[in-house]
Formats: sequence, structure tokens, C-alpha cells
Amino acid sequence: MFSLKGLLRTIGVSLLSTIFVSFILGFLNINNVVLSIGLIFIVSYITVGITAPIWNPLTPYFASYIGSLILTILNFIVAIYTLDTFVFFNPEGINNSIVISSMTSLLTTFIFIQIMKKKQVNKHD
Repeated sequence: MFSLKGLLRTIGVSLLSTIFVSFILGFLNINNVVLSIGLIFIVSYITVGITAPIWNPLTPYFASYIGSLILTILNFIVAIYTLDTFVFFNPEGINNSIVISSMTSLLTTFIFIQIMKKKQVNKHD
């Protein structure tokens, strides 16, 4: 059964990790925008991919997909209100963002589940 509380935890941990990495990048005064955005993206969506199966063990892929979709929509909303960017006028950009973020989270979830299965098999031997 799907756990909404687990999904909210997943999103919360991902947002906290994003804030932490952003703070560290700012503290270290890294001025490379592409590097900063890439690191923040990777940390955000890999965190979703790892924590989704932990708090939603019965529906890990669905939770990972929904979590990455919610984070992507939050990114769009923040871009609209803080950067005054017309994000929704570019459907190709929206599609690319959703596909890349979802695939990153789902691939991380798949890898995490496979690692956990291997650990359980080795534990029983």
C-alpha cells in the first residue's frame, strides 16, 4: 500500500539535502553555475530515488516517480516566481525536465533495490 507520509518524508529529505548542498556550494564560493546546478540536481533526485523505497517499500517505483514529479513542479513554480521566467511556454523544456528527473530517480530506485536484494541474499547465506 502506498504511504503518503513516506512520500512527504521523501520530498522533505530531498529538499533538506538540496538546501544543505546549496549552502555548502555557496559557502565554498563555487561560481561555476553549470557545476552547481548539476550537483544540486543529482543530489535532489538521487535522494528521492534512495529514500522512496525506504519509506514506501510496497510501491517504491511509484513513490519515486511521484516524488520526482512533485520536485520538478516545485522547481517550475520557484523559477516562475523568483526568476520571473515563463517556464510553461516551453513544452519541450517541461518534457525534458520531467523525463530526466523521473529517469534519474527511477534508475536510482532500481539500483538501490537491487543492492538491497543482494545484501539480503548474502545475509541469509
